[in-house]
Amino acid sequence: WFGIWSVENPGEGSEIQEAGLRQGVSFIRKVIADESRLVPRNCVYIGGISQGFVTAVAAYLADSQKLRGLIGFSSW
Repeated sequence: WFGIWSVENPGEGSEIQEAGLRQGVSFIRKVIADESRLVPRNCVYIGGISQGFVTAVAAYLADSQKLRGLIGFSSW
C-alpha cells in the first residue's frame, strides 16, 4: 500500500510513506463510493493485513460517513 524506507527507523523517508498512504486512502475511498451504490455504507467493513490495515484505518478515520467497522490482522 505504501513504501517503507526503513523498518528499523520508521521515521526515515516519511515523505515517501505519507504520499503512498494518501494514494492508498484515496483508492479505498473511491472503491467505497463506487460500491455504496449497491451496498449501504453502514454495512461495509474495510480491513487489511500489516500496511494494508494501516491504510484501512487512515481511510476509515478520514471518512465523514460512517462505515460498519474495521478488520485488521498482523498490523503495527
